[in-house]
Amino acid sequence: MDNTGWDNFKGSVRNLFTKSKVRTEEALQITQLNQRLRTLRNEKDEGIKKLGEEAYAKWSQNELKVPALDEICEFIKDKEAQIFAIEKEKAQVREVFAEKIKAVETKKTEAAKSKTKKTEVSKVRDSEEPAKEVETETDNANLRPVEELQEETADEENEQKS
Repeated sequence: MDNTGWDNFKGSVRNLFTKSKVRTEEALQITQLNQRLRTLRNEKDEGIKKLGEEAYAKWSQNELKVPALDEICEFIKDKEAQIFAIEKEKAQVREVFAEKIKAVETKKTEAAKSKTKKTEVSKVRDSEEPAKEVETETDNANLRPVEELQEETADEENEQKS
């Protein structure tokens, strides 16, 4: 029996497995190193940010006189003024649109009130109180007094009997 083919196959599988294991270990170590680099870069950036904030605070209070920083600090000061102006404008826009929304809601309420029509509710029995006025939303419906509807119904019943 010839085992060389089988041995070659097993060797190839072992070789692929070993390569895969080595590449996985490499990827894991590279990922860990990248994570450490990312953390260190973030810490460095945070340190620079704190340094800049402290230097700017000192410059703003005229406690730091470094000509090389003047241009950068003026740039930051200008951006702060622009931010303040835009935040103020944003508040004004919100105020204007709040008034517009209020106006729309008021018009909507007025329109709903104009659709409401006073109608009279007739007595059903003599023992009840006289007719009362109630508000009914009509939605363009044709409302008629109850007596008129009762007469119409009686007329229709007479026509059916004839």
